Amino acid sequence: METSVRSYRGLQLTISQNGFPIVLTGFAHDGHDEHDGAVATSLRVPLTLLDSSFAEESRIVFYAGTPGAFVDLAADLAFALRDGSTSERLENAAIRLDADPLPRTRGFSMSGLTEMSTIDRAIGDMIVQGHHPDHAHATLRRDAARAGMEPHTWAAQFLRAPTRGLE
Repeated sequence: METSVRSYRGLQLTISQNGFPIVLTGFAHDGHDEHDGAVATSLRVPLTLLDSSFAEESRIVFYAGTPGAFVDLAADLAFALRDGSTSERLENAAIRLDADPLPRTRGFSMSGLTEMSTIDRAIGDMIVQGHHPDHAHATLRRDAARAGMEPHTWAAQFLRAPTRGLE
């Protein structure tokens, strides 16, 4: 995209599943522009506006170096997406300008996959042990909170346990 839009700086895509985010960050900077890669604006598009099956935390944020670069795009998207959506859905998942801070790291990275994989493996083992599939995520969260751990940390400990039953 950076070759077709000079103001483009990068994007961050967050997909949340059962409250666990997977984040893809892509920032390209070749050092050949007059602003040295500075970010001046952002545009957040909640993915629930595109498909209601996405979790509310799922979103894509675009970053640009020219102030106001996304004003027209935000207005056009809001208008176009309003036709297929209820007004309540639009209010709850509004397109936002300049609401998102820059990611901690730039460049290209993905986070959350290892944690999600660990959680999914633990959920699978819990189901094999007799936990109901519809309640396994809630059980994992509850047990992790009881142990004072993050869910992925608790899941890793669960997977290492010889009897695989930490409840």
